[in-house]
Amino acid sequence: MKRLYAVVSALCVACGGPATVPHPTPSIGVLVIKVDGQVPERSQVAIDDQAMGPLDFVAARGVSLPVGAHRMTVTAPGYLPFDRGFDLASKRVVVTVALRQVPD
Repeated sequence: MKRLYAVVSALCVACGGPATVPHPTPSIGVLVIKVDGQVPERSQVAIDDQAMGPLDFVAARGVSLPVGAHRMTVTAPGYLPFDRGFDLASKRVVVTVALRQVPD
């Protein structure tokens, strides 16, 4: 058994060991949300149809996302939805959210 281990070890060293393929790390950027006006109660943010949480919470912290095209939707009762596409091509993108009340 010791001899088999020595032979296998020698073969591994001679072959250069197991091949490793480097995996590219996805580029990550940060979405910064600025709010124009007051933050309505119960306002919610969704990015790429994934709920992110309340607008004030998300705006205070920003969102890390992979570089590429995304869509952000902000909703609040009594307000028109804010829907905006953006391209996170750099390390930081700022989107200003302006929610407008539903007209009577």
